[in-house]
Amino acid sequence: SNNTIRGLTINRFESNGIQIHADAANNVIEGSFIGTDVTGSMALGNGNAGILIGQAPDNTIGGTDPGSRNVISGNIEGITIADAPATNNVIMGNYIGTNATGDAAIPNNVGVLVLAPGNTIGGTAPGAGNLISGNTAQGISLGPPNATGNLVVGNHIGVDVSGTTGLGNDIGVWVDNVADNTIGGTSEGARNVISGNREGVTLWEAGATGNLIQGNYVGTNATGDAAIPNEIGIPVYSPGNTIGGAEVGAGNLISGNTSNGVNFYGENATANVVEGNLIGTDGTGTFAIGNGDSGVAIHNGASDNTIGGTEEGARNILSGNTFGLLVGDFAATGNRIRGNYIGTNATGDAAVPNAQTGILVWGQNTVIGGSEDGAGNVISGNLFAGIDLGPGSTGSTIQGNYIGTDATGSTVLGNELGVWANFSPANTIGGTEPG
Repeated sequence: SNNTIRGLTINRFESNGIQIHADAANNVIEGSFIGTDVTGSMALGNGNAGILIGQAPDNTIGGTDPGSRNVISGNIEGITIADAPATNNVIMGNYIGTNATGDAAIPNNVGVLVLAPGNTIGGTAPGAGNLISGNTAQGISLGPPNATGNLVVGNHIGVDVSGTTGLGNDIGVWVDNVADNTIGGTSEGARNVISGNREGVTLWEAGATGNLIQGNYVGTNATGDAAIPNEIGIPVYSPGNTIGGAEVGAGNLISGNTSNGVNFYGENATANVVEGNLIGTDGTGTFAIGNGDSGVAIHNGASDNTIGGTEEGARNILSGNTFGLLVGDFAATGNRIRGNYIGTNATGDAAVPNAQTGILVWGQNTVIGGSEDGAGNVISGNLFAGIDLGPGSTGSTIQGNYIGTDATGSTVLGNELGVWANFSPANTIGGTEPG
């Protein structure tokens, strides 16, 4: 314990470049090239991990000062944190998967592999975020069974060091069947930029529950005013997670992705909450940086998810996409869409149109709005229908919404069609009570 490794070039070893063994705590590794040549411009990878932390707690890899930065590239795994005792380790300020100038890839296979609980990747202080880009598989992989309660904050994942150009991993952050991790946070310093990857943040399998994704830019540059697309922003195959939040700063910007912004897929993708996000606009909610397909898509039996809420802070802006929200198949049942602005700007007084439909429903028993205060959506300004109930969809309840007006209900902000029930039986539009 209590050692410092600084200023070395460590490359071409058959196994790990550095291995911190069980119970070796409070070590610091900084200012080194691990898996590259001495200039940090050419891959000379180690045969396994650049750094392996095995059952060892309380170690620090990197630091907030530029001189503390490690370049950890060209290895099979950049950094691996293995087994349950390896907790409270901090990885900050490093370039993982790139060259020393942060503008070109020198890939690891996996940038950071975490198989242990309670570690921090990045930080909110200036200089604490890592650049984790260019890796051929995952930028960060949180894996079973022990990677719970980890914190991923303040990093650039899939972009170059400036945050203006894509330098993608295959998957930015992969949460693989593990629970209760936090990606991002409510402060500006906690924001991850997760862009330029094939998938931004993937929640995989039934055990990936209780995870919190908030305050991130997913599919845009670091200033939130131009696209650096992932293919899919946030694919979710898991239950009981939260994307965004009602408190100030908790919402994500999920825009510019070539397919869906958020995609719920499969019978395990239940009881998730999406609230407080900008999905398809710039960071101010003023103009379109649309996702190429849907802002939120719910597919293949994904059920009982909630998009929005009755609190003002829970409102999502779902605008500028092809479809604002899609409930995409008959087996997707009981999903709730409440309190959102769909087709307008963030203040609800001007159109930021979805190019097709605000809400397209092919599922069963979908709830759009509601009679409670704050449950109604503003669904206006869309270029085709505000709501399209597709063939075979049934049991939808549409109540308490403003469809074709601004958020005050007093100014025209029309869709081409308000509600189109297209061979769709047994739905309810409105009701006898004022709400």
